[in-house]
Order: sequence, then structure tokens, then C-alpha cells
Amino acid sequence: MDDPARLGANYSPQLMELLQEEPRRVDFLKLSREETVEEDVGAAGERTFLLHWNLTLGQRPDWERWLPWLRRFEVPWVNIHFIGRDARPQRDIVAELSALVQATGEHLGMETAVLVENAPYYGELLPGRCNREFARLDFLRDCAEAAGARILLDLAHARVSAATLGVDVREHIRPLQGAQVVEIHTTGPAPDPDRGFLRDRHLEMGEADYDLLRFALPVHRPRAVTLEYGGTGPKFVWRSDKLALKRQLRCLRGLLCSVG
Repeated sequence: MDDPARLGANYSPQLMELLQEEPRRVDFLKLSREETVEEDVGAAGERTFLLHWNLTLGQRPDWERWLPWLRRFEVPWVNIHFIGRDARPQRDIVAELSALVQATGEHLGMETAVLVENAPYYGELLPGRCNREFARLDFLRDCAEAAGARILLDLAHARVSAATLGVDVREHIRPLQGAQVVEIHTTGPAPDPDRGFLRDRHLEMGEADYDLLRFALPVHRPRAVTLEYGGTGPKFVWRSDKLALKRQLRCLRGLLCSVG
């Protein structure tokens, strides 16, 4: 049996409280707020970190800003979100991703992977965010493979996109079977409070989210699973409940160990 995937979670004060009670509750902390990275690292102490970029296609990382942290943490991979507002030739997207793969290798070593993450697709519900072409996971897979990149599968994003497209989420992610899915993100999407359509809201996971993860784990065998519940700042203060976080981490650890 393979070793279970490593379990990580968003950095939050509530997570730090849980780690004081049980240090091995997670294997790594995910940091994604560039403006507070020094503060968060200082509060977290000597732990294992993953830095998650909020970059989309066409944007370039600020290497001068991030390199000291990337090297300090010896990150195994970096990421970019597969979002485009307009349809574009595949060769142009592959060229952009290839340039990021090359730059990452030059700065961090060729063993550091670039992961392409699927984005939530809302269509005309939230127009102008993402062209429908980028919701196709076969298109993402082909672009990533041609560029020498790998894949980060966000299951909440997949649920949102599948709901928008009117397809079953397991069918939606089927094109990624056999692809190099290195990391999985999971959290709870929920209906928009005003309009009712499914949105990526980073709430507590529900049974549908656990069921989808149970389906995805043996298919993709990721190296890591990250719970994107909780965080810092006004955006997350109302969705960083300590008991909810504890429940989810306990369930996720058991699920990862059962799949192994």
C-alpha cells in the first residue's frame, strides 16, 4: 500500500491553537496571503509550509519577492490558476506555462514542479471572469502536459464548474484520470446567499465534498491534500471556526489513511 497523501490546511490562528494541542494534526501549512507572509511565518514557527500563489495565466511571479521564502521552505512545487477571460490558441497558453516551468527550474531547480490549478467557472452568472474554454479539464490537461507542468485539482472549483455546466462532477473531472495530479484542494462550496447558484465560498465541508474526495483519492493518488477552510483577515474571520476545522481535519486524516 502506498503512503497516505500528506495533509495540509490554510494557516489560521485557529489552526495554530489546534496544533498546540496536537502538533501532528497537519503535515504542512498553506500560506497564500503575500502581504502577511512574514507575520504568518513568525507566528507559526518552525513548521513545513507550502506557498500558494494567487497568479493566473498571463501573470508572472515576483521572483525577487518570493525567492527567499521559496528557498527557505524548499517548496516541492509552485502553482498558477488556469483562468482566461478570452479564448486563446493552445500554443500561446503552452508557451506561457513553459516559460514559467523554465523560470521555476532556473530559480529553484528542475525538481520543483509547476502545478496548473482548475478555476471555478460561473458562465453568465458572473460574466467576464473566465471563458468557458478554460473550464474544460481536457484542455487544462493537454496544456499542462505539453508545457511539462503538472496539475492541482481543486474539488470545490470542480463542483462549481460542473454545476454551472449542468454536468455530473465526476464526469467533469474524468479527463484528469491518468494525468499527473500532484495536489488536491478541498473545502465546502455553497449556494450564493442572494442568487442561489453554487459558489466557491470556502465553508465547512459537507457530505457531498467528502464523497467527491473519496472518489478522487484512489483515482489520482495525489501527494498532498489541502483543506482550504480558515484563514486570516476580514475575508476569513467568519469562516475560521476552530471546532469546524477540527472536525474536518479529523475526517480528512482518517480518509487519507483509509485510502493510503
